[in-house]
Amino acid sequence: MKKLMTTTVLVSLLALTANVLAENLPDNVPVDTHDSTQGSVLTDDDGMTLYIFTRDDASKSNCYGGCAQSWPPFEAGRRAKDSGMFTVIERDDDSRQWAYDGQPLYYWVNDERPGDVTGHEVGGSWFVVQMGR
Repeated sequence: MKKLMTTTVLVSLLALTANVLAENLPDNVPVDTHDSTQGSVLTDDDGMTLYIFTRDDASKSNCYGGCAQSWPPFEAGRRAKDSGMFTVIERDDDSRQWAYDGQPLYYWVNDERPGDVTGHEVGGSWFVVQMGR
């Protein structure tokens, strides 16, 4: 029950923060928003949905190996720099990943087209980042 409450609070706080961000996306971070069946969600520049994993720690990914094959990290290039709520985190495999409000961002391998949100609520641990309406 405590874990469910923590997950609910985390997702709610992220949604509140995203409401403020929706109209103020930074120019130097390759993100956008896209309308989907879950409302307006955070995407990459190509419209592919980005997800958070509630089992991650603050600014630290816990998704490696098979997990990262199904949920590829939203990679940040070597020259990427933090901007507002978007930060670059170092992964244990020495790659870099974008995070939003301390939550590492991922793709879902089964999303095929821009706006797909088939990874939302998978395993009760993966969620889209819903943006302001």
